[in-house]
Amino acid sequence: MTDKKQISEELKDVDMSIFDDDDDAMEDDINQVDDHLANVHLQTPERPSFQPKFFFTLPSDIYIRYNSFANIDIMKKEIERLQPIKIDIGAVYSVKPKDKKTVNEKVFKPLEKELVFDIDMTDYDEIRTCCSGGDICHKCWEFMTIAIKVIDVSLREDFGFKHLLWVYSGRRGVHCWVSDERARKLDNESRKAIVGFLEIIKGGAEMSRKVKLPHILHPSLTRSLEIVKPYFGSLVLDTQGVLDTPDEWNKVLDFINDTGKNKNNNNTWYHK
Repeated sequence: MTDKKQISEELKDVDMSIFDDDDDAMEDDINQVDDHLANVHLQTPERPSFQPKFFFTLPSDIYIRYNSFANIDIMKKEIERLQPIKIDIGAVYSVKPKDKKTVNEKVFKPLEKELVFDIDMTDYDEIRTCCSGGDICHKCWEFMTIAIKVIDVSLREDFGFKHLLWVYSGRRGVHCWVSDERARKLDNESRKAIVGFLEIIKGGAEMSRKVKLPHILHPSLTRSLEIVKPYFGSLVLDTQGVLDTPDEWNKVLDFINDTGKNKNNNNTWYHK
């Protein structure tokens, strides 16, 4: 069994490195650490003897559900044989998922699952100017890097989690898998509560209407603000150019719930 401290240090080394690189190197970096991440994740301390459920998607939309494997070598051989285009990891069940059809449905119950967070680049569409929708580039990917740093610190310091695995989602964002035993055994309400604590502003359409921050910030928000501040000038103002045109700066002014200030700022910026 791999030592807890060793795993924590390994994950700490991996957390940010694959997200701070340029566009051309990003995919290569992810491929290089893929085997390392898989082994570290499967060796998380205190994991139960039951295997998690694996869901394979094959070409032509062929689905193979409720796969489970005794060890990583067997899993690798099956992946090489089937060559799935997508792999989803599910919960750990009371019975091996591959034996699901041999037991009563009432016996086959989920016991635990990692606490998973999904950050999608489309949540930043109202403040990124370089891309939109499913498109991403090195310029807007920096928003992902900042989000990772903010959430990683909160999960470790506010909730005391240690075993965090950050991975590229394969499309337009990142996933964080929290593998601590108490995280894996959280019920749905507890998971929603943690998400609610982290979710200060919901992204997406009409995001400006959702901004309602108190005058005195919670210590966790103050800490997050200190993480974000160094990026504001270089990323938001220079790279994204959110104040370069009237259309862009009016989006920013919409976040300020003061019509008078908005009008004055708009007139001042327009005549500069």
